[in-house]
Amino acid sequence: RYVAHTLFYGPAYRTRKGHRRDGGAVAGELATGCRRLTIDSRCAMPISARRWLETLSWGAGTCLLVIYGAALAWSSYDSDRGLGVMREARAAHTGESTQSHQLMPGAMNATFPRAVLRIPSLELEVPVYAGTSTGVLNRGAGLIEGTAWPGSDDGNIGIAAHRDSFFRPLQGIRPGADLYLDTVQSTRRYRVTSTSVVAPQDVAVLADTGRPSVTLVTCYPFHYVGAAPQRFIVRAELSH
Repeated sequence: RYVAHTLFYGPAYRTRKGHRRDGGAVAGELATGCRRLTIDSRCAMPISARRWLETLSWGAGTCLLVIYGAALAWSSYDSDRGLGVMREARAAHTGESTQSHQLMPGAMNATFPRAVLRIPSLELEVPVYAGTSTGVLNRGAGLIEGTAWPGSDDGNIGIAAHRDSFFRPLQGIRPGADLYLDTVQSTRRYRVTSTSVVAPQDVAVLADTGRPSVTLVTCYPFHYVGAAPQRFIVRAELSH
């Protein structure tokens, strides 16, 4: 029996009665090691506390989902309202002077869409407001400051929107697709000529190209978690 114990435990072990045989120093180390592996029940979290933390975590997650869903619903409602306002304004304009003129900033209040962007092949239709503030991009697309104004026949019209909402369909855009900009006075058709991915600092894509054009800007990659490191660019030129 001693040989069997020696092979299993090593040269030092304790008998059932607690007496030590051979290798006293090593036996002490083994005994100490066993004590280190013992879990102190006083350090374990009570079951009730664990359940409370689980409930709290589930509750917090549910609240975040509800808040996110409510934000999406409100954004969709605000966008639909903007589309309705533009439709009413275009209908009211029918039969009036057909003389085309550019709708300049300040002609209407800040909540009135300056245009409606449509890409039928993507089933995309979104109101376009002045500026790119958080409030604007939560309810539609925004006109990038310093670029041309919708309804003009020259310059480069820069339009931005979020990749995880209004501009999510752009991941399926292809050259040759038709793009429409509706204003109160007119509708202009553009043809997509190219797409590209650039750095956020590359503002050259918004420069005047010498031809009437539209440049759509959104963050990239589309499914990136966090602040996206690049920008997805769609370039379209006026089609006659």
